[in-house]
Amino acid sequence: LVLYIDRRKFINLILGALATAAAFSTKGWIGPIIIFSSCFFKILVEKKWKVFIDFKTWLFVPFFILFIMPVLYAYYVQYDLHPEKVIRGMTHISGVKFILWSQNFERFGGENWAEGGRNSDYFFFYHTFLWAFLPWCIAAYLALFYWLRRMFFKKKWDHPFNFSALSFAFVLFTISFSSFKMPHYIIMLFPLAAVFTAPYLRLSLSTKTGIKIYYPLQVFLAIGIIISAIVLNFYYFPPVNIITGIAGSFLIAVLIMLMFAKHLYKGMNILFIAAFTSIVFNFFLNFNFIPQLMEYQAGNKLVDMIHHKKINIPNNDILLLESSAHSFDFYMGYNHPVVDINKLPQLYSSIKDKYFLLKSGMARDLESKGFEIRPDFTHVDCNVTTVTLKFLSSRTRLQQCDSLMLAHIYRK
Repeated sequence: LVLYIDRRKFINLILGALATAAAFSTKGWIGPIIIFSSCFFKILVEKKWKVFIDFKTWLFVPFFILFIMPVLYAYYVQYDLHPEKVIRGMTHISGVKFILWSQNFERFGGENWAEGGRNSDYFFFYHTFLWAFLPWCIAAYLALFYWLRRMFFKKKWDHPFNFSALSFAFVLFTISFSSFKMPHYIIMLFPLAAVFTAPYLRLSLSTKTGIKIYYPLQVFLAIGIIISAIVLNFYYFPPVNIITGIAGSFLIAVLIMLMFAKHLYKGMNILFIAAFTSIVFNFFLNFNFIPQLMEYQAGNKLVDMIHHKKINIPNNDILLLESSAHSFDFYMGYNHPVVDINKLPQLYSSIKDKYFLLKSGMARDLESKGFEIRPDFTHVDCNVTTVTLKFLSSRTRLQQCDSLMLAHIYRK
């Protein structure tokens, strides 16, 4: 769309409409809002208002609607045609209205999503960005300050990337008022951050002052991430195979050599250090830490056990007493019905032959009410999205875990 504003080529408009529809289909209106705000600030700063009197521009609207129709239809089929579905205690939900309107304002106000809102602290996204955009986060904030100061105080509005800094600041400021925030929401601002940070770094690292600031900063961040990677992947979760250990050690050694390299231009070396820091951390994260962490997420492990033993359990014979084990549904490829454990005694006669997914605490509760639990599959379970120090330690890890089971339930 930026190219369309500059060149008015129809192909750019069509591709822009398609990509905007994809953004909407991924996360609702917040995706298009980021795109529209970027385009608005480009038009505003560069005074290209004539784009609005070009007939081609307004063809964006019907193309955008056409491209989001599959998603609207899917929501219509899933919800509007099934008013009996209970969603967060409500029935007669319109899926089309939800995706076009309700979702955005309910989340922003925190309504129906979490009592009192989740992560409602105003500065939540500001400090989330610090760890989520490592090792470029400090540079990004300094870059944002640089571009805003350049525009508003020095009155220099002629840079082609001004729109990205303005849009980033506007969206970050706006969504910070939301009463329902999740860390992964900040990912949608990364492209804009990259756009205005890259030219700032190119400018800063061409000066001795910039090098004096960023070389020790990036080395400090690199050392911190190396220490974190070693502690997490060689102490708490040692590599499960020798190849991962050797490859990871080699990458750490290369990163250390880059930090002390004398033959590279210092400005370029800073970029190499920052980029390689990301490579080292993500290598260990994706090839060692997360795979081992997933061993403690019982939903997917139960599915592995079922498939490994080649036992055919029809999905319509499985009911969930534990509704938050989403990985079980995901890897089974099926949305299993949820049964309220408090209503099990009344419903038991009609569902007694089913398999039930439940946690050990639920099993003990049912046994106290006169039921017998016979597990067919069971696996240790932990909420791996909230890792604690006690979980990381092998000595106290199992104490932080529960167990999830697929079982038959009998009345004594």
